[in-house]
Amino acid sequence: MAQQYKCPMCGATFGSQSELEEHSKKEHAKEMQKKSQSEMRSQ
Repeated sequence: MAQQYKCPMCGATFGSQSELEEHSKKEHAKEMQKKSQSEMRSQ
C-alpha cells in the first residue's frame, strides 16, 4: 500500500507530502500562523 500523509490539523489523508503541504497552505494557513507565533513567543 502506498504511504499516506495525514494532516495533523484535520485528519485528511493524501498520497504525497506535496499534496499535504498544498492542503495545509490552503486550508490551515491561519491556524499555522497562530501556531508559529505562539511557538516563537515560548522560545
